[in-house]
Amino acid sequence: MIPVDIDFELLIEAYQESDSNHIFYLDTKTADIINCNDLVGEPVDFEKNADEYELNPRYIEVPNRESRDDYFIMKLFAYTLPTLQLAEQFHTVLDKEKPFKHFRQLLHKHPDLQKKWDEYRYNSLKNEIINWLYDHHLELVDQQLIPEIAIMELNRSEIKQLPGELKGFHPLDCLHCDNKTDLNARWFLCSMEPENKLMEQKIKSKMKQEFNVGDFGHFGGGKNHYLTAAKCPKCGSENIFWDF
Repeated sequence: MIPVDIDFELLIEAYQESDSNHIFYLDTKTADIINCNDLVGEPVDFEKNADEYELNPRYIEVPNRESRDDYFIMKLFAYTLPTLQLAEQFHTVLDKEKPFKHFRQLLHKHPDLQKKWDEYRYNSLKNEIINWLYDHHLELVDQQLIPEIAIMELNRSEIKQLPGELKGFHPLDCLHCDNKTDLNARWFLCSMEPENKLMEQKIKSKMKQEFNVGDFGHFGGGKNHYLTAAKCPKCGSENIFWDF
């Protein structure tokens, strides 16, 4: 990982402003954010300068945002609304012409949702930037970008008390040797559902270090997030097919 001493909020600000006409680069050595628009009008060859940033691995371009990116976030936000009626109203305005305008107007009619929307959009941008940092092997100095994650293995009694929609979900087949017997299921309760690649990596690391599990599945969508794992007693593979 490459350590970079920069405030995460500065990256978020640059990311919100970035598009095809506003290009930003992160200088991984000085931790400066370079706005290429600031170079317009300066006594330098802009294209030559931009090429230098693009070709030099020291500089990493902050990803560009397009209107469709925010449109997608608005669509997902509608699924989080407390009632089906509200969700349908937001989906309807997003299917009209000028969806951004209609979305803002509808949000104005529901001021109680404004804070929820602001938090949802910020969290979406945050996860996108965390994924970008992860993909470029960048680590921010002295900043914890994800919360602490706890994982607990369930005992037999706790497995029997799983929600009804999970009962009957079990390992069926080893995908390595086709063994279908004695595939004992292991269930884990994870304190949160992974929202970005850094969280996914943290969960993967904890499962390996604390439970010696390298291959596992996720089962979420409800109040709790579960992890499932099994190992073939015949060949030792953890690549197991689960189903109801």
